[in-house]
This record gives sequence, structure tokens and C-alpha cells, in this order.
Amino acid sequence: MLRAVKHCSLTAFALLSWLGTAQATLYPAETKNLRPDSARSLCMDLSGDAKLAKCNGSNAQKITLERRENGERRMRVGSQCLEGNREGEALFLAPCRNVVTQTWTYNNTGRIKNGNGLCVDVEQNRKTAGTPVITYRCNGTINQRWARYDLPKPETPAGAGGSAILRPAHARDKCLDATAQGELILWTCHHGRNQQFVFRDNQKTMIRVNAGCLTAIRQDGPVYIKSCAGGARQMWTVEKSGRIVNASGACLDVRMAANANGTPVLSYKCTGQPNQRFLVIR
Repeated sequence: MLRAVKHCSLTAFALLSWLGTAQATLYPAETKNLRPDSARSLCMDLSGDAKLAKCNGSNAQKITLERRENGERRMRVGSQCLEGNREGEALFLAPCRNVVTQTWTYNNTGRIKNGNGLCVDVEQNRKTAGTPVITYRCNGTINQRWARYDLPKPETPAGAGGSAILRPAHARDKCLDATAQGELILWTCHHGRNQQFVFRDNQKTMIRVNAGCLTAIRQDGPVYIKSCAGGARQMWTVEKSGRIVNASGACLDVRMAANANGTPVLSYKCTGQPNQRFLVIR
């Protein structure tokens, strides 16, 4: 009798342990855009066979990543799964099945590899819309590294208020970005917290980001993120034209109209040029 009780207790303990493990290995699905490191302004698009396309927020670019307890993933668009059969062929959507050609692993370098041992690859490292996305032998090159991006928010004219990203009219694949050092720069859009600005439109307002406010130290110098105090250096007007004008009369300006990551954003005399106009995206 004691032996039986002991056996039952062990069985119950094992069952509880298993349940605990099963609960610990349940992972929520996430829906993202996938962009190659070689062409971050383009998204993987599954409107037909996989290809690169301008990121547009369409359902064909919303890829749901389902993580399993062993680290493998299934990638879905809608109710169908991403499949890669043979080397050199474009990826495609098919009814979801438990097969190696629909099983993927995503490592910390951005490599996406399927159960056949092939990697997701931008054909011939091209950087133009329409380029096929294929499976190819893994080689570690930049066109086999993929970044997961939050889904873009719809573009709306200024006037709605609330949180927004700000894209310069001369470089619409880039966003204003607040660095950890408190500098305001240009960077590839990723919709992260440090690219989310909070302000009121068409009136004098502080522009908040990263728990600080945009601050023009002088009329023709860099813009920093400082503790919000409400003085004239932190008061801006986000106009319908896209200009962002400081109380001093200077405009927010991308230095030299450059479009490289890390380009400083300044306060500078207003010129009306595209590098002083910003698209508000909510």
C-alpha cells in the first residue's frame, strides 16, 4: 500500500512538473514586418511568391511568427504558412503542415533557416523592389540577415495629436531618433520608443520623447533631449506644412539634407527645404 501511494505521489509530482514546464514553454505569437539588413527600407512581401517590396502595411507583409518550445518557428501570413522547398526557389505560402520546409529557426544574427538547412536569402543581394526572396545555402552574408520590425502605423496629416513618428520629407525611409546620449539624429525607422514623439499640433507645444523634451540649445546648433522645463527653448509649433518651428523662430533641420544614419538634427534658420519638413505618422 505504501509503495502504491509513493508511486501515485511521484506520478502526481511528475505530472505537475510537466504541466509547469508546458506552461513555461508557451510563447505568444508576434506579427512583424521582416526586412533584410541589406535593404532595410524594403519588406518581405507575400502577395505572390516572396519578394521585396516597399513597406506599405498591407496584409501580405504582416508575418506572424509562432515560436515553439524547442525554439523553432512557423511563419504565417493569414492562415497560410511560409514554405521553402528547394535551393534558389522563391518562398511561397501553402496550407500549414508539420513539415521541415515550413519549420524555421531565427537566431540572434537575424539568420532564418528552415528544416532543410537552407536560409532565407535576397536573390543576388539586390536592393530593389521586386527582387525574389529565396532559400539558399547559408553563407552568413548581409542579404541573409533579417530584422523584425513593428508594423508601420498609417500615415495621417498633422492635427490629430498624440504619439507619432517624424519622417523628413527628403528621406522618407528614415525617422527622427533620440539616442541614449540625448542627441536627436536621423535613423532607419523601427517605430521603437525612442522614435515616438508626443506633442500637440498647430500650437506651441513641448515635444516629448524618452521621458525628456526636444531642446534647442541655440538657434543654429544641435537639438538635444533634456528634462522638460517648459522654457522657450523647448517650445515648438508643428505646422500643417510639416515645418517644426522653435519659439526662437528657427526650424528643425536635418543637417546638410543628408540621409545617412546618425545625421544630426539641428535648429536652423527656416529655408522651406524638404530637410525642414516632416511627415507626421501616427
